[in-house]
Amino acid sequence: MRLNSGDFNGDGRDDVAVWYDYADGRDALWTFTANVRGGFNTPFTSWTSPTGNWTAARDKQVTGDFNGDGRDDLAVFHGYSDGSNKIFTFLSAPTGGFNYPTGSWTSTSWGSWDRTTVHAGDFDGDGRDDIAAWYDYADGHDSIYVFPSSPTGTFSSTTEAWTTPAGNMWRNHMSIVIGDYNGDGLDDFGALYGYDDGRVKAWTWSAQSGRTFAKPVSSWGVTSGFSFARAHVVERYDS
Repeated sequence: MRLNSGDFNGDGRDDVAVWYDYADGRDALWTFTANVRGGFNTPFTSWTSPTGNWTAARDKQVTGDFNGDGRDDLAVFHGYSDGSNKIFTFLSAPTGGFNYPTGSWTSTSWGSWDRTTVHAGDFDGDGRDDIAAWYDYADGHDSIYVFPSSPTGTFSSTTEAWTTPAGNMWRNHMSIVIGDYNGDGLDDFGALYGYDDGRVKAWTWSAQSGRTFAKPVSSWGVTSGFSFARAHVVERYDS
């Protein structure tokens, strides 16, 4: 099971979506809608894939309102065995279930699916959530790419929003969390960074106009008494 949360039926309460990968090769999306007590109603299933039609182990899932209709949706960054990558969007229905996925952005030259981490947020302030990918290059440099969403909830392009030369950031030393940290209406990147000498520091990449991110700024930090390996950042929606 893969769990995600979001307001999938637009009633103002966040729900839980469960992607279930069955042993017989089927995959299905289940929704637990929230009730007024903060509990959950009996789950129901909406989309189901035929046996052997989907490989959930090659999915990176994020939730957000990608078409701006007031209901959160599910997007999947899928990596194929031939090295190509594609984004699928599962738009939510008024019931909180999900419609059949729509494929959009596709690339045969993106690079390694394994070196990509995927995040959701409204990075350009247009009222629709977008997808951002942190890419950890084999030569040691790192970049953030933004995939802007469309009114249909699909993605057709990507732009490099920030990059750093080799040796400055190591993705396996970072825990990333998205949020609007300066209150300007644009979602930003935040991260805890664990250094080899035991230090831990917080960094912020503020979103700017043109779907770019400012040079990261460090803030809170400790030199001892706080273990990065024992720290877990909490995303708004994703497990």
